[in-house]
Amino acid sequence: MEEVYVNASTIKKEAFYINDSRDAKIQNCPALKKLIIGKDVEKIEDGAFFGLDNLTEIVLEEGNTKYIFESGSLYAKGTKRLVRAVPVGEKDGKKLYQIAKKVKAIGEGAFPRSVEEAEVEFLGKIEKVNDKAVDGYSKGSWKKENQIENAKGGAKIVYDAMNFVNAKEAKIEAVKKASADALVSVALSDWQYGFDEANGHSPARKVYRVKLPFDAAFIINMKTKPTQKDAQTVFDTINSLKEITDEAALFEKVRELSAKSDISVKGSNRELKLIEFSGLNNYEDAANVKSAQGLPPNGFIEKDIASFFAGSTLVWQMSIIADSYSTKEKPYMPKVEIAIKKNSKIVSIVWNHWSIFENAKGNERTELASLISIVKDTETDNLESALKESKFPKSNGVLVFSE
Repeated sequence: MEEVYVNASTIKKEAFYINDSRDAKIQNCPALKKLIIGKDVEKIEDGAFFGLDNLTEIVLEEGNTKYIFESGSLYAKGTKRLVRAVPVGEKDGKKLYQIAKKVKAIGEGAFPRSVEEAEVEFLGKIEKVNDKAVDGYSKGSWKKENQIENAKGGAKIVYDAMNFVNAKEAKIEAVKKASADALVSVALSDWQYGFDEANGHSPARKVYRVKLPFDAAFIINMKTKPTQKDAQTVFDTINSLKEITDEAALFEKVRELSAKSDISVKGSNRELKLIEFSGLNNYEDAANVKSAQGLPPNGFIEKDIASFFAGSTLVWQMSIIADSYSTKEKPYMPKVEIAIKKNSKIVSIVWNHWSIFENAKGNERTELASLISIVKDTETDNLESALKESKFPKSNGVLVFSE
C-alpha cells in the first residue's frame, strides 16, 4: 500500500509495525508514502508511526479538532506535541524537516530512522524531547551503534535539542531552589521589554511594573518578602509570556492571566491581584489607568477587535478614526466604529476611545463582547428591543437600522 486513510478514534503505538519472526516475508509497510488522518481521530499514541521510513505526506481531514498539520509537522492541538514529521523539501541535497513554530514537545517516534541522512530545522523553541524521538534510537536496550549518543545527521540535531532542553531544565531547577527574591529577580531580569519598581499602596508591599509594548504594562504586587509560592507564580508567569512574539497574542494572554489570578490582598478600597494591568508609571494611579498611555498601530487594534468575532458567522465592518487632540506627548486612543449585520438589520456602535485593557474607566471590551452575544442570540426583528433592555450606555450611540 502507498496510501492509507485512518479514521479510528485511537491510533495505537506501533499501529503499522508487524513483528513476526515466524514469517521472514512480513515487512513494515515499506511502500506507505501518504497517510490521511480522519476527522474522528481523537488520540494518536506515541510511536504510532514506528517503521514508516518512507512516509512523505500526511493529510489531516477537515473537521479534526484534536490535531494540527502544518510545515510538515503533525502535532497535538492541546499539548503542542509533535506526533510525526515529514520532509518539506530539500537542503544541500538532503531531505529537509522543518518543525512548526508552535511545536513545544517532540514525542516518541516523531522522526523516522531515515532522518539520519536528512537536515532538521526547529522553527520554534522546544521544551521537551522524548528519549525515543527517532525510530530505532533509545537510551535503553538498543545495540551500542543505535544508542542516542551515536546518532548522526538529522538524528543528532534532534538529540542535541534534547540535551539542550535537559541542561536548561537543570538550570531552572537550580534557580527554583534559590530564595524567593532571587527567583523573582531571575524572572524579571530576563523579560524582553524591561521592568521597574513602582510605588505601592503600602511599605509592606513590593510592586513591579512589568513593561509591555505601547507603554502599557502589568503590575506584580507582592509582599516585601514574598513566599516561595508567590515567587514561583511570578517565575512561571513571566516564562510563559516570553515565548509569545505576536503582540496581540501577548496582550490577550496577559489579560487572561490577570482575570485568573487568585493571589490577592485586600487594599484600603479594592482588592489588589498579584497580576494587574497598568499603563502608568505610578502604581498609586493604576486604578484610573487609561489605555491611551501609548498608542498601538491600527493593525494591532484591528487584530484585537477581530479576535472578538473569531468563530462567529456575523458579518461586520470596522472604522478607526484618530483622535484630533492626540499628540506624541499626550496620546489618546482612536475612535472605533463597528457595524454588525444580521439579515436585514445593521447594528452600529461607536466608542470615542478603544481600550487595550478592561479598566476602571474603560469597559469597551466588555460591551463589545456583550453586543456580539446579543446580536448572535437574538432574532432579527427583536434586536432593537433586546438592545434597549441591555445595559449599554446611551453615550456609546448604539443604533439599529434596516439595510
